[in-house]
Amino acid sequence: MRGLSLFTICCALIGNYACDNRTMLHPPPSGAVRISPPSATVDLSNTQQFTAVVTTSSNQAVNWSLSGTGCSGTECGTISATGLYRAPDNYLPGASATIAATSVVDSSQTGTAAVTINSLVTVAIDPQTQNVDIGSTRQFSAVVNGSANKAVTWSISGPGCVDNGCGWINETTGVYTAPDDPPSPATFTITAVSLADTAKSGTGSVNVTTTSNAGFSGRYAFLLNGFEASGSAVAIAGAFISNGQGAISEGVLDINRSTGPQTLTISGGSYSYGADNRGRLLLNTAAGSFAFRYAMNAPNLSAQAGRIIAFQPDDPTHLTGSGMIKKQSRVAVFDGDFAFGFSGDVTGGRAASVGWLHMDSQAQPPITGTMDLNLPGSPSRNRTVSGSRLVSGSTTYARGEARLDSGLPAPMNLAFYIISQTEGFFITLDSRSSSVPLLSGQALKQTGAPIALSGPLVFYLTGLLSPGTSVTIGRFLANGGSLVGVIDQNADGVITSNAPFSGSIAIPNSSGRGELNLRVGLTSTDYTFYLVAPNKAFLMQADASEVGIGFMEAQPGTDFSNASLSGNYVLGTASPATCGCTSISGVAALNGSGGQFVGARDKSRADSVSSRDSLTGTFNVTSNTGRGTMTTTTPSAENSAIYIISSDKFVAIDIDPTVVFAVVTIFDR
Repeated sequence: MRGLSLFTICCALIGNYACDNRTMLHPPPSGAVRISPPSATVDLSNTQQFTAVVTTSSNQAVNWSLSGTGCSGTECGTISATGLYRAPDNYLPGASATIAATSVVDSSQTGTAAVTINSLVTVAIDPQTQNVDIGSTRQFSAVVNGSANKAVTWSISGPGCVDNGCGWINETTGVYTAPDDPPSPATFTITAVSLADTAKSGTGSVNVTTTSNAGFSGRYAFLLNGFEASGSAVAIAGAFISNGQGAISEGVLDINRSTGPQTLTISGGSYSYGADNRGRLLLNTAAGSFAFRYAMNAPNLSAQAGRIIAFQPDDPTHLTGSGMIKKQSRVAVFDGDFAFGFSGDVTGGRAASVGWLHMDSQAQPPITGTMDLNLPGSPSRNRTVSGSRLVSGSTTYARGEARLDSGLPAPMNLAFYIISQTEGFFITLDSRSSSVPLLSGQALKQTGAPIALSGPLVFYLTGLLSPGTSVTIGRFLANGGSLVGVIDQNADGVITSNAPFSGSIAIPNSSGRGELNLRVGLTSTDYTFYLVAPNKAFLMQADASEVGIGFMEAQPGTDFSNASLSGNYVLGTASPATCGCTSISGVAALNGSGGQFVGARDKSRADSVSSRDSLTGTFNVTSNTGRGTMTTTTPSAENSAIYIISSDKFVAIDIDPTVVFAVVTIFDR
């Protein structure tokens, strides 16, 4: 009995132990957790509800999890605590997901379901087709269905799409900018590729039109000062007729360079003038073609004016330079008193001249006046001038010639192009030597009686400081025979910022000639000026080796701020002082309330050219006297000091120490 009792007890104990540990002795059948549906195909960004049944326990709680093949993490989608699966927004070809539900009572009890990730993405471009004029912009939009990810990558393609020949499209925003000179045919394909499914895309088309060419029609004259890569100065002046449809019909051009002066007939050419008021110009002559880029203040104004640069990437002499281009008025008489400012060089150095000319076609001699010259090592002041003039060739181009005798070793022969009764462009026609300068510049008709300078004036100068340049901008307050002010300067990379100065003024004589002396610290510099109008004059360093030349003009108004600069401006570099300088023409739109600007510019250097650089940046007028700073962020980081002349005009210089070939940039309406 005792043995039987023990056996019975042992069996009972073993039986109880087995009953309390069924999972150990009797493993549950497969599928202890069943997921419904067991498989599903789910489109991108869509959801599928899964449910789980635990067959081995009354506790139905499970933990949901997600894994994948060909994807990881959220690339496979997401699963919620309630079993709601959401497919990813982006499609990975071949990727699949596995949904798992695990019992919270026993983590060894798990069920799975298979998910196929499907893409039904479609892309459509809106509008499907757009007509865009040269130089203008249009916004394309993409309609993406089949995913919550609506982003696309934009691109453009078509015949002739080399080096942005078809224009530019921002790959993120879809903003398209038409080229300045489109190929033919000028219809291109716009493509938007879905970022959700890169195998899906939509296409549209853009037709580039040239209707804005009508905004550049009629007779124009231009003046350009520049350099060859050898360092020799080059001057070009000319006049031409554009037909409003992209063609140059005729014209005449004077060029003076290292090989000597030439007068050339313009036999034809072409141009494009964009909706952004920037353009391309090609003038054909027997000596070859001359290419330029330019920017104008507005289409078809009677006083349409702008900035022009040489743009010749294939020129063997690497010709660069900048200047002015203006619409001509048809005038028969170019008489009166004119002040002028010319710059250039002689063999061995920089040269400049300012002066006054009395031009009277009925008098003998027909030209009288005075001039000041700054030649390397031999400046001369207040020279008496007499001369003759004649009209050469067709008066269609309003071109004339003059011969001036000022006591130099040889008379100075010039061609001039009449812009209006009050303005002309001049260029010398003599081969340069050590004593005969190559010069070119502008003459403006004098108005108002010569008076002492008064009130605030802004000035700007460009000079040579080997191996770089010396550029100066500043503002002074004139009071009787004295003045005080501040300047900013970049002298071969040495930056002077907001430096105070004082000085004296000699009262102008009857021809408008006067003298200034400016003292910055211990440095004193003499200047000569010739008035165009009260408080407006050509300005030149009288004897300094930099041979700085520029302009000064009255600053109307007070209490300047960012709000003083708002709207559209034409920008361009003043005449450069050496071949290392960058020449620029372009347009900029300033937001006075936010202190930002956007725009576009063309750029030329001796070693490279760049067409249509997009401009963005900020500006800050830090003084109520109109001084401030401007920072360009694209296409590159650039820092400038600026001085406001008026709400219609301001000037800037580079203030980066690394920029030794600095220039003055003029912003004008």
